[in-house]
Amino acid sequence: NDEDDKESERRRVLLFMATQDIFYFDYGCVVFWGLTPQEEQAALTELKPFMIDEVSAVELSDSYDTLEYSYDRKANPQRPIRFDRMKLRTLNVEEKLALSYGMAQSSKLFVLESRVLQSVEMTRYLPRELSTKGKISSKKQDLNRLIGKLFVEQ
Repeated sequence: NDEDDKESERRRVLLFMATQDIFYFDYGCVVFWGLTPQEEQAALTELKPFMIDEVSAVELSDSYDTLEYSYDRKANPQRPIRFDRMKLRTLNVEEKLALSYGMAQSSKLFVLESRVLQSVEMTRYLPRELSTKGKISSKKQDLNRLIGKLFVEQ
């Protein structure tokens, strides 16, 4: 019966949209689907003992993004995300995983870019001092520490 098929599809969509998913990536990013902010915070708190080189609160809030999502079988596959709205074309968790991977990479890149810009700002005086004075007045040990910090940021 066509009406039963439509009702069954509607139930599947409602169940899918109510499903909560968390995707953990080995490069330190987490993507949440369908969780409340409190549930997200609880999940992050559970991860704290396993964190290495934790991002600062500012980096976390700056790289944090919230998108709405819906199911639309006819959505354009070339533009699944538009104006902070995501349209999923299937009810497969793999589609969420694929989109999560892209979002996690974007957040990770944002944090890395921010850290590089901080490093550039922190060392901006060195080329200026070298060009005006012909030397750098910092101690060799301080310069080595600075070089070490830059390598760690890589």
